[in-house]
Formats: sequence, structure tokens, C-alpha cells
Amino acid sequence: MADMENGRFRVIIADDEAAIRNGLMTAIPWEQYHAEIAALPDNGTDALKAVMELKPDLAVMDIKMPGMDGLEVIRRAGEGGEKTRFLILSGYDDFALAQKAIRYGAKGYFLKPLKIDEFRDELSRQFAEIERDRKGSGAFSAEEMDTLMDSSRVFFLNQLIRGEIHSPDEAKRRAETLRIGDVNGRVRVAVVMHEKDDEQALSAVMRKYRANAGKLQTEAWLSGNRLNLMVFHSEGEDTVFRETLEKAMQGAEGRVYAGIGRAVEDITKAGASNISAVRAAGYMIYEVPGDVYDDSMVCRQEPAFSPAAIRFDPLLEAIKNADLSSISAYSHQFMQSLMFVKMPSPDYVRGMCIHLVNTAGMRLAAESPGGAPAGMIAAEEIAKKGSLREIEDWLTGKLRELSERFGERKETEDPLISRAKEYIREHMDQNIRARDVASVVNLSETYFTSYFKAKTGENFRDYVIREKMNLAMKLMKEKGMNVSEAAEATGYQDYRSFSRAFKNCTGMSPSEFCQ
Repeated sequence: MADMENGRFRVIIADDEAAIRNGLMTAIPWEQYHAEIAALPDNGTDALKAVMELKPDLAVMDIKMPGMDGLEVIRRAGEGGEKTRFLILSGYDDFALAQKAIRYGAKGYFLKPLKIDEFRDELSRQFAEIERDRKGSGAFSAEEMDTLMDSSRVFFLNQLIRGEIHSPDEAKRRAETLRIGDVNGRVRVAVVMHEKDDEQALSAVMRKYRANAGKLQTEAWLSGNRLNLMVFHSEGEDTVFRETLEKAMQGAEGRVYAGIGRAVEDITKAGASNISAVRAAGYMIYEVPGDVYDDSMVCRQEPAFSPAAIRFDPLLEAIKNADLSSISAYSHQFMQSLMFVKMPSPDYVRGMCIHLVNTAGMRLAAESPGGAPAGMIAAEEIAKKGSLREIEDWLTGKLRELSERFGERKETEDPLISRAKEYIREHMDQNIRARDVASVVNLSETYFTSYFKAKTGENFRDYVIREKMNLAMKLMKEKGMNVSEAAEATGYQDYRSFSRAFKNCTGMSPSEFCQ
């Protein structure tokens, strides 16, 4: 098994694809796991030979290989009394294969393409369990053992907040193994984020929190661009936790803000608490003192202002006339109209702003062929705006950009482009493909799409989708069509595809638009 002389784990990687073998060799920091690669067989026969002769601690095994498949390797190794742990790689999302692999003794089943972060978490757990089985051997220093335990603890905690552990017995067993506090009571998850995803600043918050947590039973760890905290506490300690967190955030480099999730009675429900914590953190746009937000702040009241209530005419008039002061005034009034309660959902505020900009662009396009502003706004573009003022400034800026583009492109449209757009308008109830339009204007598909982008500033596919969604809004609002009818009228046979395209273009679902 492990190389007892140097305290390292032995690993083999068996896969008939050299890219997989070499990729795992370079993508995984094996040194950090105190592990070394002992062999890289490219077929099942050599893989079994390596297991029997080298007796590795861990074998990463492709399920389909020449000579002998991974399952047969595991079966024969088990019959031979080998204690090697196996992690299976597979290009097949086959539940029966996974069941068979587990029955033969595999410790994990991973689909290709491999998610490296998840795989690294699993490696941490496997190596920690191997070392636990060998506990007392003295092969590892206390510092090395602590590193393995920390990696395994983070993997377990991440599984909990992702809602991947459903058995209370399993959760309690692993918590005890990893020396996590009493998990029999209430659990609450909190998240801390940084305006610029500064990991050093979040690490400093984590250190300050740990130093001042006192009797609070808390697990704190960094994962991705956030600091996670899981608190195991009884009634009456919520205030202490919040105050401790606020103190830890004070003096941080840059703006940090936190969301505290609702308490759950079972550790296996930590995922629900995490979801509510992330939702609460979104309320940072309201900049409350301390920048700590909890589930009690989340708005659950239905909005009083819907997309159908938006008056576009004054806005379009201001855009066409390049009246920047009126555009700014409209933006401010629009933001005010969204405040049907003191702190409405940040997703609602952002979604309505995206809807306003995209719909204004589509209406300008419909009124002035050839002068349409290009591009649709995606949710990611506004997601990092950290206050209502920043959101309003962003909205005003986007509307002013529409005005500039509209003014720049008031010119006679290319006849070829006019013919292409005419064809599109005449075939809105069909699946419009670039090659079909290209044949109408006597160009190759490749040259046509390049020509279209050069003349309009917009990708052909984006233009077609935008035109279809513009028509869909008109049909639902002015003709009273329901969502299914509008989808069919714009060439969508699949309601889900239509709904996804509509939301990408407008910032809201078709049903929300129709309210």
C-alpha cells in the first residue's frame, strides 16, 4: 500500500486516452496530497498487473479500456485480496454501470468531462480515510494529517451546503470522523462576499471571526469567491452570531457583505439554509448599516408594478431626440416605481431594468429598420452592481447608449440587408436558418453571416431571436395571445426553448410579462 518509507500515497491512473492520463497528472496537485503517481497504464490488462504488483492506495480507472474494462479490474483485484481504493471514470451516464461499480467496491463514479474541483474534493476525502485506516502508523506528521483532515472537512461541508447528503446517520458519522461539532441541533448557514471577490480580504474576515467566536460552534471555510460559515447553535445565540460576524467584517479591505440563512433543524437541510443565505446577501444593494442581511429581509410580496405597466413612449421619444436630461429623469422615475415596498427583491429590480433596456432596443428596431441598436443585455452585466445608485447609473448609461447608436445609424440600409430582413419578417412562424436567407440573397452562408454582422453590427442569430421576441411581446400584449400561441407564431415548437429565449431577451419569463 502506501510507501511507508517516505509517507506518500501511491496512485495509478489507468485510461486508454493519453489526454486523460496526462491531464490528471498535471491538473491535480499530487504533492499537496502527499501522493505520487506510480504507473500510467493505458489498458485494463496492464492496469490489473499494476494493482497486483505495486499495491497502490488509490487507482483512478476508466470504465472502458482495451483488454479488460475497469469493472473487471476492480472485481479481480478484490478477489486477489487487494485493498486498493478505486475511483471510476466514465463517459456514460449509466446508473446500472454506477451501481455495478459500487457493488464491486469502487469508492466513486465520475462522468467525463471531469469536474476537477469535485474530483479534488473526493481525493481529499479518500486520502483522509486511507490515513484514518492506517492511524497510528506514524507515516504522516501531525501537520500533514491536519492538512488532510482540513481538505476532507471542506469537502464534507461543501457537500452539505450543496444538499448532496440526505442521510442524517451518514452526516453524523462523517461529522464525528472529521471532528466537527455537535450536529444534533439547529444549523444555520451564512455567506460572506467581497465586492471584487478578494480572497485575501475574505480570509482576514474568517480569521477575525474565528478569533472572536467564543463558545459559538462554527465551521468557517473559503469556497470559490465566498466565505461560508455553518453555525451549530441553540435558541438565543442568533444575536451573538450576528454581532460576531459584523465585528469580523469591520475594517475589511474593500466592501464585504453577508447573508444569513434561515435556521434548519437537521444538518442534512443545510442546503436550504445556504440558498436563503445567498438570496439574503443579494439585498446588499440596499446598503443597510453593517452590510449583514438575513432571511427576514427577503421580500415575499408580489410586485405592484409589472412590465405591462411600463410607459415606453416618453422614453423612446427622449432616445430618438437625444434628450439626455429626460432620459436621466425617466430612469430615476422608473427606479422609484419599482419600490412597491421598502426593499423589493434585487432580482426583480435588476430584471425590470434589463427588460426596460432590451424592450426599448427592440421597439426602436421595429420602428426604424437599419437603425436598430445592436446587442441584448444579459443578467451578468448588472449582477455586480452593489447599490441602487449603481443600478440606476447603469440603467441611465444603457439608455443613453441606445440614443447614441440610434443617432449614429440613421442611414439608408443596404438593399441586400433589407431583402434579408424582409424574408425574416415573412417567415417568423418558421425555424429561420442563415443558409435559407443566404440563398435568397444569392450569397454563401459563411459570407452572408459575416456581411450581415458588418452591416448591422449584430449577429444574424441574435437579430432573428430579437425580432421573434419583439413579435411575441406584441402578439401577447396587443392581440391577447397566450404564451403557447405566441411561441408557435414565432416558430418555436418547444415551449421551454421559447421561454428561455424570451427571458434572455427581456429579463423576465413570458408569464411574468403577461401579468
